[in-house]
Amino acid sequence: MTIGEGQGARGAVAPETLIDWDRLLDRPRVPVEVEALRAAFAGRRVAITGAAGSLGRELAATVATYQPASLTLIDSGEAGLFALREALLAAGHIEGSLQFHLTDVRNRRRIAAIFAATRPEVVFHLAAYKHVPWAESQPSEYLDANLGGGRVVIEEAARVGAARVVYPSTDKAVNPPSLYGATKRIIEAQLREIAAGSGTRCVAARFVNVLGSQGSVGVTFARRIAAGKPLPITGDPTMTRYWIAPHHGTLLLAYAAAPAFDEPFTILLPDALPAVPVVEIARRIWAQLGRAGEPPVVVTGSRPGERLHEELVGASEGYEPAPYRGILLVRGMSDVPPGTPIATGIGELLAAVEAGTPEDELKARALAWAHTIR
Repeated sequence: MTIGEGQGARGAVAPETLIDWDRLLDRPRVPVEVEALRAAFAGRRVAITGAAGSLGRELAATVATYQPASLTLIDSGEAGLFALREALLAAGHIEGSLQFHLTDVRNRRRIAAIFAATRPEVVFHLAAYKHVPWAESQPSEYLDANLGGGRVVIEEAARVGAARVVYPSTDKAVNPPSLYGATKRIIEAQLREIAAGSGTRCVAARFVNVLGSQGSVGVTFARRIAAGKPLPITGDPTMTRYWIAPHHGTLLLAYAAAPAFDEPFTILLPDALPAVPVVEIARRIWAQLGRAGEPPVVVTGSRPGERLHEELVGASEGYEPAPYRGILLVRGMSDVPPGTPIATGIGELLAAVEAGTPEDELKARALAWAHTIR
């Protein structure tokens, strides 16, 4: 546990660590299918980008438990990567099987060299920007990081013959209302394109809101309650979201590497039904932190890129139970996205970013293109 996560600088316990996120959601904890994860990782070469983030840390610990032949951990944050190394070694994992690489995923030369040296069989590409309102105001940064980095990692993984690439997408990729959602929709489409043209299996795991992850609304509410501040509800008191606990999010990614998903391209969802109003999540966090009555709530206007109710699947899609509990399998997407080749379209958008195209124009172009992808 590092300073700023579980403890404050003076040793105070962070309020979010006092919350049982599974109990808060009133949902059984998703069980671990040990044999499926052993088949996915034991004796295999695995790489994770964004390894020092909230999801990456937990995924790295899970993969390391199943004794992979090697585990390559990539992140652009020096402090976070160092903390991850210390945590894994303290947990008893053997340093010889772990490799730590400090680099930006947009750096094709570095990613190509790392993959050529480590020859990963399973690649988790987690490195991305994720805050919806910032993407609306700074689309060039999000296009460069999310599309530029995504294209590099996916293409270089396929180039070295990776058996599988796993990508955390989002429900916001469905009929994307935001620039962030558009970047995820476009990378989902590139995964389909790569899967159709190579031997690499690709899996997009569409995440919903992960309570307890860094920067999540659950953590924000817990910290504001501890500080005696009102809880901001954006949009409308009726706003709903789909929610999962961090453990569920880790398993969604880990199961995406399991043998059951052997089609060229697969989309998975966490079973997060039903949607729950944001204000109800605020009430439950308030109660778990020992407060009585109703929490002090301030309803603000909708933030840029938000919608009242999220969508899990598109018009042509549906979902069904997957072989592992807590996971849903999406059906109905075509094998290859029609229209402009995705790699070409990404290249054109990145060239526009490099040319200094105005932010509003970049956003409009990316959204318009994302909405044509079926």
